[in-house]
Amino acid sequence: MGTPYEQIRVPAQDGTLLQIDHLPDVQDLVSILESEAVPLQHWWDLARAYLAQGRAQQYLELLQSSLDPEFLKAVEDFFKRRPSFEIVLMICGIAAHHTEQYRAEPDKAAKQEHYSAALARVNAAKQEGPAEQLPWLASGALALAKGDLNSAMAEFKQAAARTHNGRPNCAGQLAQAQLHFNAGRLSEALAIYKQVLQRHPWAPAEVRLGLAACYFKAGRMDLAQAAYERCVCVFV
Repeated sequence: MGTPYEQIRVPAQDGTLLQIDHLPDVQDLVSILESEAVPLQHWWDLARAYLAQGRAQQYLELLQSSLDPEFLKAVEDFFKRRPSFEIVLMICGIAAHHTEQYRAEPDKAAKQEHYSAALARVNAAKQEGPAEQLPWLASGALALAKGDLNSAMAEFKQAAARTHNGRPNCAGQLAQAQLHFNAGRLSEALAIYKQVLQRHPWAPAEVRLGLAACYFKAGRMDLAQAAYERCVCVFV
């Protein structure tokens, strides 16, 4: 059985949908995407498809190709706007890769190279999109990988004060709640989960599951069960 990424449709320049059957060599794909002026969001979707197939090098190559300065200038001229959010997305995608490699790499020198690469991308993303939360989430993840929980919390707080492509998003708050939970600060975690639900009644299931986990760990089985049941009612 094929993977769900073997057939992908992206918009072509003439408004039709271009079907890509099986992910080709990256440079061949880049030629197609450039010639059809495919929006950068779809480059991101295709990069994730490579990653889902375990083709991390192709994932990186496609993201890096999307950030070529001459190509970005052509995109800006064609669409009459700078695709700042998409650029941030691509840069953070590269940062996430290096963060995971930093976390897993046993060799000290190689580990430092991945850390430096991730940090450089995070800083570039912050400069490109200072109002976007993604760079601060990526920075928090890098701090977590390094074991610096205080810096991670500070970055997640910064993320919570920003938006995702101009829209409110609770990811920064959820990251803070997870840190509090892991440290046994259940009251702080509960306060954040409750605040998120008040502001975003249709927040993802993770919020209600987080509430349930806090109540469970605190020994409040009645409230934990109620939170789990509410989650089932809302999302099933």
